[in-house]
Amino acid sequence: MLATCSKCAYALWSEVRHVGAFGFVVHFDDDERSATYAEQVRVCPACGAGLAHHAAERRGLASGPRLRRPAVSRNPRLRLGAVSIHPTSGK
Repeated sequence: MLATCSKCAYALWSEVRHVGAFGFVVHFDDDERSATYAEQVRVCPACGAGLAHHAAERRGLASGPRLRRPAVSRNPRLRLGAVSIHPTSGK
């Protein structure tokens, strides 16, 4: 598919490739006047911007910092709401 660098609009050709269950995007230089024409590139030949991150931005995958999902205990007594954090009176 024809694509452009999100920073400088440089012409790129992108393909989705698969290795087993994993899919990834590979970028090629699409400017015939370039020294890297038709070669696989990891950064934009014009501005040097990393292309893997820009592909993720277009898909909405890299819009912000990665957030970790809170860990959930497998013990049912320790799950949220099952245990009170307030001390009980000794009465």
